Amino acid sequence: MIDLDACIDDEMKLIEEIDDKVEFALHDKVMETVFKPFMGSKELVCAQQSRYNHCK
Repeated sequence: MIDLDACIDDEMKLIEEIDDKVEFALHDKVMETVFKPFMGSKELVCAQQSRYNHCK
């Protein structure tokens, strides 16, 4: 007999993995698009250090 709960759990894990990969790829592309013109600038360094701390 097929264990539907196990099948559903496996599918959900695969979906979560794919979702994480897409999220990271999208984040990388956004960061590249937004910050590429400012490479080496104070704004980029500030953004990489922490989004919660303000640069001085």
